[in-house]
Order: sequence, then C-alpha cells, then structure tokens
Amino acid sequence: MQSVILSIRPHWCREIIALRKYVEVRKSHPNTNGEFRVYLYETKQGRGAVVGECVCWFMEKVAQRDYSVSMVAGSCLTSGQISEYAKGKPIYGWYVAQVIEYEAPKPLSEFGLQRAPQSWCYIRGRTDG
Repeated sequence: MQSVILSIRPHWCREIIALRKYVEVRKSHPNTNGEFRVYLYETKQGRGAVVGECVCWFMEKVAQRDYSVSMVAGSCLTSGQISEYAKGKPIYGWYVAQVIEYEAPKPLSEFGLQRAPQSWCYIRGRTDG
C-alpha cells in the first residue's frame, strides 16, 4: 500500500483522532488508484511529530462549489470555508478511516524526512505502522 505523510495543524489532528473529522480537504492528492496509508504529522504549533496514522479509502474531486454533503460534514468546515480555501479551483476530499493514535509521537527522521512537508509527501518503503 502506498504511504504519504500529511502535515496537519494540531486542532485538526485532534479532530481526526477523535473521529469527528473524516474528510481532509486538500488542493492536491497522491497519484494512486486505491487506498493508501496516511501518517499524521502534527505541525510544530503542536507536538511537531507524527502522532498517528489512518487509511484514505476514497478520494473525491470537487469542482467549483459543488461540495457534497458528506464533504462538508466530514471536513468540519462550512461550504463557504471550503470555497474560500479552493479559490475557484478543484479540491480533493481525502476520506479517512482506521485511525490509530500512537502512544508516543514519532520523529520525522523515522520516516526518512529531515523536515515536514508543506502539505503532504510520499513515504517510500514504509509498510509498518
């Protein structure tokens, strides 16, 4: 299974781990044809480490303001907030499940990275959790 590491602000990390947020809205997506593992990097405003993982089981591409009810509800954002983020361009809803929070956060170096990705990046050769 392909793996990516996703930089997320602490508030949104907590919402994903608490299973209240199951759609992560992004302007891009991995080039994959199926499920992929997502490692959750909580940005330095929080712990500055990988705090858990999940599986993205579905990717929804949405063009200008045609946001599905599930995308709005699952992202914990309003249609207006999503529209403001998208700025008239297509966006992607990453639908996540099987969320696991690590007992101890893991450093980026454990994932072969020296610094956090701006949004997300591929992780090569990582198959464990």
